[in-house]
This record gives sequence, structure tokens and C-alpha cells, in this order.
Amino acid sequence: MSKIAIPFETQNSYIIISGYLTIIGKQPDGDSLGFIPKDFSTFNGVYRSHLLKPSPKDNALQLRFEGIDTPELHYVSDEQPFGKQARDHVLSLAKFSNVVYKKTNGKESSTVISSLPEKVEAFIACNGVEPHGRPICYVFLGTTKYQDGQGVQLSTNDLKLSMNYQMLSDGFAYLLTYSSMPKSHADFFRAAAVRAKVAKKNIWSADTTSQFVLSNKYSVEGIGAQLIFPKLFRRCMDYFNDVEKGFTGTLIDWLHTKSERNDMVLQYGSTKEVPFSSLIKQNLKSVKLQADINTLIFIEK
Repeated sequence: MSKIAIPFETQNSYIIISGYLTIIGKQPDGDSLGFIPKDFSTFNGVYRSHLLKPSPKDNALQLRFEGIDTPELHYVSDEQPFGKQARDHVLSLAKFSNVVYKKTNGKESSTVISSLPEKVEAFIACNGVEPHGRPICYVFLGTTKYQDGQGVQLSTNDLKLSMNYQMLSDGFAYLLTYSSMPKSHADFFRAAAVRAKVAKKNIWSADTTSQFVLSNKYSVEGIGAQLIFPKLFRRCMDYFNDVEKGFTGTLIDWLHTKSERNDMVLQYGSTKEVPFSSLIKQNLKSVKLQADINTLIFIEK
């Protein structure tokens, strides 16, 4: 656990960790890749490092890219429009090519069986591990000018070089800021997301989060469905799973019964935390998110 005295939620302090990106045997998506650290002891100074879950096969960790959320490619078995495009773009940024996916009954799966190269040298700037064991980090290609395990403060010029920022700027990722993200970083990423949205780059040419029809899960699930903010999509999928088990209320009713799924959020410029459900309005099959997703800050759990 970190010994830094100031609150984890507000500090700009990251540990540099060198290693290799890897995708063979993994199911990469637009905001998560496999990473094999050169020296696991460099995580010792990282907040909640005891939660790390290295793969027993190759010691790889699944990363959580800080500040972004890309359309789902395999949320259990559910996917969104632009899920594959986001994955392919992040793999291209990572310099992976000739990627071959496992086929099951003649259908291509999300599991990679080969790639060129097999590993790509990279380093991450990490300030914590989330409850599911994924390092929360910025991801950079190549080697670092810093020593492994060194604590650094990242400037906006540093962030520009991250794959996180490139995915956001290129319009293949939504902004997803948590209270643990330094304000200067959140502001910088927010500006990039707004520019991508105004230019209608990629996901922003199809996004319907502000108002969409929710008749059943297939309203938002599948490559031909409506594209919505991935966090909201995940809530919709979990809601419909419970509907299949007998739940009879609306999405908002369901969120009210699932405090662990009803995130607390701040709107940019506000100091009042409110439940995510309070920003959603539902009238029969019509759902509206009554806030710009680029203004939301989710409270880190």
C-alpha cells in the first residue's frame, strides 16, 4: 500500500513500471491489454498492489487504461458497435500486426493465438490497483527515461504520448474519469474528448447516449445496435439479465435496488455527489441521460 500522506484521490504521483505488452492467449479490447512487468517488485509502492492478479501462464497482468472507456467487445458475451474497431485501433497503436484469433465452430473468437511481434516493449505509469486486480495506468510504448519503480508527476505533455490519450483523441474511446484521477489530467482528457465529439470522430458519429430506445437488450447490444456510453451499457446488460430472472421494474428501479451498480458521480464544477440513476430519465422505452457524459466524474470505490 502507498505510504504517501496526501489523499490518493487527488495526488499526481505515479510509479513507472517497465515491461512488455502481450496479447497471445488474451482477449484484448480497446482499453485493456496484457502486460508483463520486468520486475514485479516495482509494484511494491503502488496503492493496493496486494490485489494484483498475474496470469499463472505468463505472469501477465490485465491493465485498466486510466481515463477512458471503449465500446465493449466481450462483456461476458455481449458487445457494442465500435467494439472491434476500438480493439483494432489500440492494437495498431501498440504496433501489433498479423493478429490471428482463435476460431470456434468456424466463428472467430476474441482470443488471440498469434501476433507479430509476440511482445511489445512498453512501460506504464501506475497510481493504484482497482478492486478487480487490474493496474490503473497510463500506457506508453518503448523504454522510459525514468528508473523502474521511480515515482513521478506526469505533465500534460507526458499524457499526450500515452495510448490512453491517443485512443480518446482519435475518437475510439469515451472519457471515463474517476475521483482518483488528478484534476489536471481529467481536464486535459476532457478537452480531448470534447474535440473528438465536436468533430464526430468514430464513436461520436454514432453515439446515442443522450437519448435512446431501450425495448430489450438488443436495442443496445450487437454491432447493429445503438451505441451508448459503455458504463451505461454494462448496467443495461446486467439489468436485462435480472429481467430474465424475473425482475419487473425499469432500469432506474433496478439501479435503485443495486447500490453497488448505482455509482455515485459528480458533475464537472459541482461538489455534490449524486447517484448515477438520478441523471437518467426513463419514459416507457425512451431513456435519456440528462448530463453530458464528458462532464461526469465517478467516485472511485
